[in-house]
Formats: sequence, C-alpha cells, structure tokens
Amino acid sequence: MAWVSQQFTLPTAYPMLIASMGASAVIVFIIPNSPLAQPWPLVGGQLVSTAIGIVCAQIVSDTAFASAFAVGGSVLAMLLLRCLHPPGAASALTPVISGDSIVSLGYGFVLLPVSLNIAVMLVLAIVVNRWLLRHEYPIRPRKSYKNSNNDPIVELTQQPGISEQDVEQVLQKMDTFMDVSTGDLSRLLADVQMQSVKRHSTEISCADIIVNG
Repeated sequence: MAWVSQQFTLPTAYPMLIASMGASAVIVFIIPNSPLAQPWPLVGGQLVSTAIGIVCAQIVSDTAFASAFAVGGSVLAMLLLRCLHPPGAASALTPVISGDSIVSLGYGFVLLPVSLNIAVMLVLAIVVNRWLLRHEYPIRPRKSYKNSNNDPIVELTQQPGISEQDVEQVLQKMDTFMDVSTGDLSRLLADVQMQSVKRHSTEISCADIIVNG
C-alpha cells in the first residue's frame, strides 16, 4: 500500500498509510472467514468511520469529546450499515488526534490515502486468500427462502443433524455479536458430532455387540 501511494506522488501533506490498516491486515489475512473481514465491512467500515472522524474533528473543538463522538458515532454507523470493522473506529480517531495536519485536508483525506489504502488491501485480500491460500473469500451468501407461514428464513437442506439454519436461529436469540459465520459454526458442530461418534464407536468391543445383540 505504501508503494502504490508513492507512485501517486502524493503531496507531503498527505500520508501514505493510515495506522488502522495494520489492524485491518490482521483481520483480513488471518481470519478471512470472519464477517468482519468481508469486502463490505472492510470498505464501508473504513470509509464511513473516517468521514465521521473528520466531521467530529471539524465541529468539536475539545479533543476528548471529539474522540468520544468519533468512536461512538463510527461504531453506531457501522452497526446500522452492517459493515462492522473494528479498525474503522481507529480510523475515526485519526483526524481527531492528528490535529490540523489532517483536518485541513478535509474530506480529501477520505479519498487519499484512505480509499487508496482500502482498494489495495481489498485486491491483496482477494489475491492472497482466494488464489494463493485457496480460502473462500469473499464468503458467498447462502441460498435461503421464506416458507408459507412467514417463519424465519430457513435453509434449503435435507441433511440430518445440526443445520446452518438451526445455528442462525440460535445466534439471533443471543444478545451478543459472534465473530464467526453461521456456515463455519455449523460445520464445526457437525465435525464435533462426527468426532464424538468415531470416539464412542472405537470404545465398543465385539463382546458388547454380542451381549447387546
């Protein structure tokens, strides 16, 4: 990202990178299956949060209150827009704590370097995760439908055991955020069930089968 920014020969007032991109790299490359690492949270979370940080830095003179409004406002916006990306809150702080050097750039700071950083990060995420590491990235939305009784969305599956729809319904009842996709969680539970079956099956002897038979 720094190299690409250098090629654009940015004026000295514009930084090449913002610090929160380091945290974004950890999420995008280490836990690519996380809902926080998907393209919309990465792009939307960073851009929206940075814009909110600039607004707070421009209209609130007190740094402490501007910081609080920037972080709180960015978190609320990301939740409402369904683009929760934790490093976005750090991006919201950047204009506030950097002072006039960043505030004077106005919304141009959102374009350069933030948008440029995000574009490079997204391209790298797709290349590394999908083509090099062979991960499913971005995660494709699963097919679902609503039944005639207007019940919650159910999955088109006839497989026995725990389904992804079962996991989704349970997660909806929990008043907390789970940093894992329903697909990964359902596969994890299914593998745990299979491992349990294998473990118990190895503990059964021929004598037990003959006696119980």
